[in-house]
Amino acid sequence: MKLPLKKRFLSCLQHWPLFIALPLFALILSYYEYLFMDAPFLWWARSTFYHAPWLALVITPMGLASVFLWLLVSIARENSSGAVLRNAGVSLVLLAFVNLNMCIATVFTVFGNYRHHDTERLGCHIYHLDSEWKVGVGMASQALFSLSKCDPTGSICEIVYAYRYLNDDGSSLVSEDEYRAIKASLVTDSKARSITIQIDGLSIYTYSP
Repeated sequence: MKLPLKKRFLSCLQHWPLFIALPLFALILSYYEYLFMDAPFLWWARSTFYHAPWLALVITPMGLASVFLWLLVSIARENSSGAVLRNAGVSLVLLAFVNLNMCIATVFTVFGNYRHHDTERLGCHIYHLDSEWKVGVGMASQALFSLSKCDPTGSICEIVYAYRYLNDDGSSLVSEDEYRAIKASLVTDSKARSITIQIDGLSIYTYSP
């Protein structure tokens, strides 16, 4: 009984390129959902922006090189099955597509800044506080904060509140240095079943599910 299980495990192990390519491909699909702010996988989409340079310059190229070498080795082996060769080829194509899109995402990060500030759990939901700063025309750059309410796994989310950052004088224009200096966090109140956004020590908004 143990021998067949071992053979099955080794057989599945030969398809390891798919275990690298498919999760990254799913991340890219969520990246496209970033264009729609109410996308269910918004948190995954933003993660591509937070880690785009790392994914584009390190992780995906290493995956591409590894799968390419595996494909060459599999072709050289006369006993390699067609499924192994096919899956390695599909993985190579998917990783090339992923890397191209990660490079595009990296270019977008040059014209903005994306930050994850805090994560808190309240009841059976997880809340993320994020912000993004975009370069504006004529230095009219602004910062937008958003509170996301997610399922217990923290992956499927919806934005429940958005706030455009305002200076003490009421202006929404923010330089990149000012944006980087902003401190933001979430404060939960279990008794009141509420969660509060605090920015630079001030309570901006309290959300009650």
